[in-house]
Amino acid sequence: MTTDAMIPGVTTVAAPVFSEATPLPLAVALAMPVGHAGPEQVASATEELLRTTTAASVELGGRSPAAG
Repeated sequence: MTTDAMIPGVTTVAAPVFSEATPLPLAVALAMPVGHAGPEQVASATEELLRTTTAASVELGGRSPAAG
């Protein structure tokens, strides 16, 4: 998670997607205005992001990002 790092006033979270063919074919990032990025909102967005990227990784034959 970053806040104000690349774009002032924006908080971002990102997670990798893995595949069998390519170790890291892509990453998915979410950006939200700082005013809407309280701890609960960031935690919820991060949880959904990880569910989504894990599902994409499994579908592409890669390992789960949570597997390390």
